[in-house]
Amino acid sequence: MLPHIQEFVGVGHTKDIFIKVLRYIYDNGLDLTSKRGQKYRESINPITMTVVDPSIGATKNIINNCILEYFPSSFLEKYAINVASGIEEKGFDYSYGERINRDGQMDACIQKLKEFPETRQGTIVIRSPTDICMCNPPCMTVINFKVRKNKLETFAWFRSNDALFGWPGNYMELLYTAYRVASEVGVGMRYIRTQSESMHYYLRNEEIVKLIIDEVGDVKK
Repeated sequence: MLPHIQEFVGVGHTKDIFIKVLRYIYDNGLDLTSKRGQKYRESINPITMTVVDPSIGATKNIINNCILEYFPSSFLEKYAINVASGIEEKGFDYSYGERINRDGQMDACIQKLKEFPETRQGTIVIRSPTDICMCNPPCMTVINFKVRKNKLETFAWFRSNDALFGWPGNYMELLYTAYRVASEVGVGMRYIRTQSESMHYYLRNEEIVKLIIDEVGDVKK
């Protein structure tokens, strides 16, 4: 049977779907080992996560407390601001802020949406062809913005995503970036959607995953 896309939808924040995705991978994952020898459990299906009417309020109301214990709100917010502002983070193989702003594509994208909000050309490309030669190329590959019924719809595609310690930060980066685009275009935000071809968590962190999904067992599957 061919894989199908597994969809999870939340409203306003990420808290419920974050737990549901971890549980789904825990129950339906395939254990694999990366080229670098890291063992991980990968969802048997690509995963789409959508947050409808995304809140731009306090991070503690958007991201699960268990993640904020490892990555404080101030850390997530600072990096999200840098990404949305197109600021390069030094000391990394790449930074999404620099990639989003490369060749002025973010400003050009916003201008297209201002001039013709219904455009189908509001696309930001993160990857470069030469990234295929990198040991650790960017996981987020493309972001698409479109305006329908006066609200911004944001979609990002990931080649790979750490569901536990990667996706929450990626969501904050997309949230702040989408908010910037929506504000400059003069529209609201309808949803933020991500699709991850390899949604996974590392087996070294499985005890953390088990604690999270056991602690909130009342969240509907």
